[in-house]
Amino acid sequence: MRDLSVGTWIGSLDEGPVWAPAPVVGGGLAIGQGTANRVVLVDDRTDAGTVAPIATWSDDASSSFGAAVAVVPDVGGADAYDLWVGAPDSDFGKGAVHLFRTAELDVEVTTEAAELTLTGGTAGDQLGTSVVLCADLTGDRRPELIVTAPWFTSPSGGGLDGAVPRLAGATFLLRSQDLQGQTGRVSIWDLATTWYGGTSGEGAGQGVVCDRDLDGDGVVDVVVGAPWADRGRGRIYVLSGGDVPSGRLDLVATSVIDGPTAGDMFGAALATLTVGAQEVLAVGAPGTADGTGEVALYPGSELDGGTPRQLLAFEGTARTTADHFGRELLVGDLDGDGSDDLIVGAPDAHGTGRNDFDTGALWIWTGATSDTWSARTAAVDADRLLDGDQPFERIGARLAVADLDGDGQQDLLVPTRAADPAQ
Repeated sequence: MRDLSVGTWIGSLDEGPVWAPAPVVGGGLAIGQGTANRVVLVDDRTDAGTVAPIATWSDDASSSFGAAVAVVPDVGGADAYDLWVGAPDSDFGKGAVHLFRTAELDVEVTTEAAELTLTGGTAGDQLGTSVVLCADLTGDRRPELIVTAPWFTSPSGGGLDGAVPRLAGATFLLRSQDLQGQTGRVSIWDLATTWYGGTSGEGAGQGVVCDRDLDGDGVVDVVVGAPWADRGRGRIYVLSGGDVPSGRLDLVATSVIDGPTAGDMFGAALATLTVGAQEVLAVGAPGTADGTGEVALYPGSELDGGTPRQLLAFEGTARTTADHFGRELLVGDLDGDGSDDLIVGAPDAHGTGRNDFDTGALWIWTGATSDTWSARTAAVDADRLLDGDQPFERIGARLAVADLDGDGQQDLLVPTRAADPAQ
C-alpha cells in the first residue's frame, strides 16, 4: 500500500491483498482483505515494512468478508466508532453486512461477535459489495449508510416478492434512526429504504455517492450508478435526500441520465467535487471508446430534472483499449490549498512491457488548475500520474484519503495487489 502524496511504501499485509482501507477515529486504518476474509486495524504511522495488526475481525466462512469497509464515528465516545464490514459472498452469494461496536476493542473478533448482521435475500445478490458512508441525509446530525447489492433480485417475502427484475441491483439506505436498538440477524429489506433497478441486468449500485447537496436545495443528494443498463450504455439516478421512499429507481429519482452509447458503462464510478463556486458530479464511463474510458462532469444545479449539460470530460489515453480510465474516482485535497483534487483510477491499465498486464494507473487533476480544464481534457494533461510497474499490481483500485502523518493534510492511499516494488 502506497501513500502517494509523500511517495512512500507504507507496508504490506500477510494473507492477501489490500482492497478496502478506511481511516478510523483516534488514528489507524481499518483495512479490508476480502480474499482473506478479514479486516485488520493497523497503526497508520508505522515504519515501512510488514504491518502488524493491532486488532483483527474475521469470518471462518469464505464470504469475502472485508470486501468493503466503512467507519462511522460514535457520538458517544471520542475515539469510539462503528465498524461496518461487507461480506458479499456470504451464504451462497446472498451477501451480508456486519456491524461491530468498537468502544471496547478486542484483539481478535469473529462475526459471531457482530452486534447486527444484515442479510441478503437471494443467492447471487452480493449484498455488501459496497458499504458507503453518507453525509447526514435526515437532519439529525448523524451520518447515514448505504449498502449495495448490484446483482439484487426479488427475495421471497419482504414486500418485494416479484417486484425486482433479475440482476437489476439495489441500493439500501440505512438511516441512523433505523439502526437504533437493532441487534441480531435482520433481513436488510425489512430495515432499510430499498431503491432497485428497473431493468434486468443493469447492476444498480455499482457506483454510489451521497456526500453533498448538489442542486442547492439544502438536502444532500444520493446518486446511484447502473453501468450495465441498456446493453452497457449505463445510467445514473439522482435522488434528493433521505426522504425518498422505497421503489424502482427510475420512478423515485429526481433525474435519470443515460450514457451516450452502448458499452460506455456510464455510472461505474461516481464522485462529487467543487469546481470554482459550483458543485459538480463526476461520472466514470470506463467502457467509452472501446474501453479507453472517460470521466464526464455535470453541474449539480442542473440535476433536479431534465437532461443536464456536460461541463467537460476527461479522456483516457488509448495506450491499450482495455485501460478502463474512470473505473475508480475519488476526490480529496491532497495539496492542502482548500480546493478539491480529482483522482481517476484505471486499475486495468496495461504497462508498456509485453507482460505488463493490469499494472494499473491513476491520474490527479488539482483544483488549483481547474481554470485550465477544457471541454475535452486528455489524461496526458493531468497534474500527476502514477503508473504501476508490476503485472497485476492494479494501481488505481479502491483508493482512499486520510491524514496519515498527523500534519493536517490529506494523504492518498493506493492499495496494490503486488508486493513492495522496491523489495
